[in-house]
Amino acid sequence: MANTVSAAELIERWNQDITELYQPHAWLRVPRPWLCITPRHTEHRAASIIFWLKVDADLLGCPDYVRRAIVAHECGHHRNLHSLIPVLTVPALSTIDGVLTRIGAPPHSMAYYAGVAVGLALLGVTTVILSSWKEYKADAYAAQKVGTDNVVAALSWLGEDRGTSVLPKELERRIKRLRST
Repeated sequence: MANTVSAAELIERWNQDITELYQPHAWLRVPRPWLCITPRHTEHRAASIIFWLKVDADLLGCPDYVRRAIVAHECGHHRNLHSLIPVLTVPALSTIDGVLTRIGAPPHSMAYYAGVAVGLALLGVTTVILSSWKEYKADAYAAQKVGTDNVVAALSWLGEDRGTSVLPKELERRIKRLRST
């Protein structure tokens, strides 16, 4: 008879890892994230969303080193409030409109639309740069908590045709960066 572990035991292991691996900043005591299990494969199989650490149910039984690396990585996002970065795009869009109005570009004019286009392009570039930066920061936090080799092995495991949303090139860049530090 095979040794099987119940879903409740697997969830308990994830929760224990969150408690062990999450370390808030001394200056900002954000409480530990709560585990949220999604029932099916979603675009992001694991994510830190405000106060939640979301994990797809199909990852519950992953190897221990992968689980711990995922938890540490997502705790890195949570600790550094990375999930708030997309929320800041709304005030940024409002600021673009405010600046254009302030410098005298009348709404519905060519100058206004050109300014909006430039502002959106800058916002897009900033978002791409911040996206890579926050992944590197979360990887560095995970490497500090569970070791670089475990994070690299977990990224490799996740990239082995497991339906991850992460592009292979992105995984390669993250692994290369981890190994260089």
